[in-house]
Amino acid sequence: MFLGHFKLNVSNYFQELSEVGYQTYCIPALGFKFINQDSLWDIMKDSSSYGGVVLTSQRAVESLQKVVALHKGTRLIVKALL
Repeated sequence: MFLGHFKLNVSNYFQELSEVGYQTYCIPALGFKFINQDSLWDIMKDSSSYGGVVLTSQRAVESLQKVVALHKGTRLIVKALL
C-alpha cells in the first residue's frame, strides 16, 4: 500500500489483507508533483469535446483548482447539466 500520509485509518485494510494471506506494509510517498498542467488547461479550453469531468481523488481536485487559479481571468465556457 502506498500512502501519501498516515492520517487515514488503514487498520481495516491490514486486517482484511492479512486474513487472506497477504503481508502488508505502509510505504509513505517520497514526494508528489503535479504534471501535465498545460495539457489539462488545453482540454479545459476545448470543452466542446467533453460532456463532463469525473474527479476521482483529492489530488485531481487540487490539480483542477491549481490550473484554474493559474489561468484566472481567462474566460472558460462551462456547461452545467441541470
